[in-house]
Amino acid sequence: MTYWDERANINAPANIVTLNDHNQRELELQFISNWLKPTDFVIEAGCGNGYSTRTFSKLAKQVLAFDFSEAMIERAITENKDLGNVVFTTGDVKDTKFESNVADVVITQRCLINLMTWKEQTEAIDEIKRILSPGGLFVLVEGLDISELNKVRTQMGLPKISVVPHNNNFDMRKIIGYIGKKFEIHQIKTFGMYDFITRVIHPLMVYPNEPTYDAKINEIAKRIELDLIDNGMLLSGYCISELSKLSRTIGIAAVKR
Repeated sequence: MTYWDERANINAPANIVTLNDHNQRELELQFISNWLKPTDFVIEAGCGNGYSTRTFSKLAKQVLAFDFSEAMIERAITENKDLGNVVFTTGDVKDTKFESNVADVVITQRCLINLMTWKEQTEAIDEIKRILSPGGLFVLVEGLDISELNKVRTQMGLPKISVVPHNNNFDMRKIIGYIGKKFEIHQIKTFGMYDFITRVIHPLMVYPNEPTYDAKINEIAKRIELDLIDNGMLLSGYCISELSKLSRTIGIAAVKR
């Protein structure tokens, strides 16, 4: 049984089956949701138990959501029987078997980081481009290398955050460079302020105890990202760029050339 099969079978609320940090998930969902339209046919790769799919279904005309884990798809079907415009199925993002040029939007949310080599990751990106219609949109939120964040944590006397074995996080420049060769990038979003507060400030406040994901400061960090950073009310572009070095995830919205 794979890690994701095990996660599919845990007794936990739907919103934390694939990600324990529910505030981070809401940031990711907000970024993705901004790009969806009521007329869109969306393909979601790596849908997990379908928690995010519920949000996408409210914003798009139709969603085809797939995952490599059969156990995840079984749970997704069970927990989302009320979604009339969604089809859940198993599938491989590197070889979807879908026809070319069929999707208005393809979404990956922490999906490509589960491919263990750069070659597999680029194969998946190429496959996503193939199934997108001309002018179609690729919206991704994927994990980043956390070495810079760990440098800050170490400097402040905190232990390093370990990278879990099933994740192959991206180098920011490398993923932006590859996407830029294949697509026209319309937006790049990082979450450095959220990660600085929740992975440095919060742990320092409670040390030597472990921080919790449902702490009030995590919710405040999410609000700062959404209400102040995104609206340009708090920091200059230069400061946001510097904070991006601490971001654990990256959001990219790119159009098929």
